[in-house]
Amino acid sequence: MVTAEAFRERQKTAVLQTKYQSIDLAYIDEGEGPPIILLHGIPTWSYLFHQVIPHLRKHYRVIAPDLAGYGYSDHRDCFDRSIRMQAELIVQLMDHLSIERATLLGHDIGGGAALVFAVDHENRLEKLILSNIVAYHTWPNAGMIELANPFWVDKPVDEVLGFVRGNNFPDHDGATIDGIFAPYTDELGKISLIRNASGLSTNHTMEIRDQVRDIQTPTLLLWGEDDPWQEPWIAEQLEREIPHSRRVLLDNASHWAPLDRPTDFSMEIHEFVSGNS
Repeated sequence: MVTAEAFRERQKTAVLQTKYQSIDLAYIDEGEGPPIILLHGIPTWSYLFHQVIPHLRKHYRVIAPDLAGYGYSDHRDCFDRSIRMQAELIVQLMDHLSIERATLLGHDIGGGAALVFAVDHENRLEKLILSNIVAYHTWPNAGMIELANPFWVDKPVDEVLGFVRGNNFPDHDGATIDGIFAPYTDELGKISLIRNASGLSTNHTMEIRDQVRDIQTPTLLLWGEDDPWQEPWIAEQLEREIPHSRRVLLDNASHWAPLDRPTDFSMEIHEFVSGNS
């Protein structure tokens, strides 16, 4: 297994500019071929895909950024962490890397950002993959709402991480989950995780509720069927609304399908992107 430390050593950094300040964005850029960008969600970072990237980089140029405020990207308490801002930063990252068009995969809130991206910047998309994403009015879940409470700011790091881990990974143990939380084990990381939770809002998914029907990009809805938060009915509804979409359910996979079924997750992506499905 790739450790979080080894994964971190492979990351590069791009300096991107928002309206008010520059933001350092950490990212993986590996492999050759058509570009595919992988967007994680909360409370993870690009390490979520550490078992997926080795499969995909055999065929594609794989870019996996840490969203702003997450992982080893900027943790400062001075910028917008909404999914709309995350989508705009991905446009900037593509420009920084001289990528005109790419396949975009989003998981959890990364999927919400990908959906916003598809509505606002569809000309930059080749294909779209949405995996157990936040959509409509179904988020944030109760644990994330509680984490957004300023009450947590003065709590010890271990107490905050224990709460988040227990609410999000009750059935996962070991080094992989330790790796998921590696960027948040100091005071700055703790505060950033709380601020990330406070930036969650249904506003940016509900405001594009009607525009989702206009997405013409071929779309794969790749869903862990045992998700207690973003349940499979969300994938069913998205399939009805996005014209050129199809749904694939992965059994024995929770919300964290890239961790639970990495080989099958990667295979479905490759078959879809390569045009073999």
